Amino acid sequence: MSGTTGTTGLTGTTIVGEGGDAPLANRRVVLGVTGGIAAYKAAELVRQYVKAGATVRVVMTEAATRFITPLTLQTLSGAAVALDLFDPASEADIGHIRLADEADIVVVAPATADFIARMAAGMANDLLAAVVLATRSPILLAPAMNVNMWTNPITQQNLARLLTTAPGTALAGRVTTVGPDQGPLACGWIGSGRLIEPTDIVGAAAMTWLGGMWWSPPAARARRSMPFASWATVRRGRWARRWRRQRRRAARR
Repeated sequence: MSGTTGTTGLTGTTIVGEGGDAPLANRRVVLGVTGGIAAYKAAELVRQYVKAGATVRVVMTEAATRFITPLTLQTLSGAAVALDLFDPASEADIGHIRLADEADIVVVAPATADFIARMAAGMANDLLAAVVLATRSPILLAPAMNVNMWTNPITQQNLARLLTTAPGTALAGRVTTVGPDQGPLACGWIGSGRLIEPTDIVGAAAMTWLGGMWWSPPAARARRSMPFASWATVRRGRWARRWRRQRRRAARR
């Protein structure tokens, strides 16, 4: 295979496209960062999205700024970080709607229990919640929290509500998740709740975008640039199952 090295899949291996385009090349990624200790990983996540050829706009909650500075993410993304739903300058042209409309995919990493709950309730009480509520693009959540918060039935019910694929529902399958990972947590507990590695989030975002817009012209171009052999190592969870289903559909066309 020849071409440009692109983003990684879910295993950390690089994807090489014969057509020269990575899955996220020239895509507009809105990265939402919420207030958890894993917010520090957003810097590496922004760096990897930019390396993949994406245009990144970062939206931070007020709590997220307690863990990582907006200046860090602004420097890495090359664009101003959006912080305030009532910012006079950006809201002069309804900035939160512009962010929602321009996004090819919205990624929230880390997605805290609080944010998942507010999203499930349809709240728009800060900039990131308003963008997520207004967008019609695919949404990828990367949960990160204490293991007991993650396994709490309320959190799981909120997540199940967001992940519903029932026809006629508000989200209708537009929301997917990646992670969390297992292991030692910052709070001292051991279990599920660690933010999955940035490499895996980037790979999941690529597959989420392709899954949500599989037969659109941009996705068709990206699909042609990625021979199946390049993704042969993707074998985890729903992402692998989705890829195999898409391959079978493509073979029947």
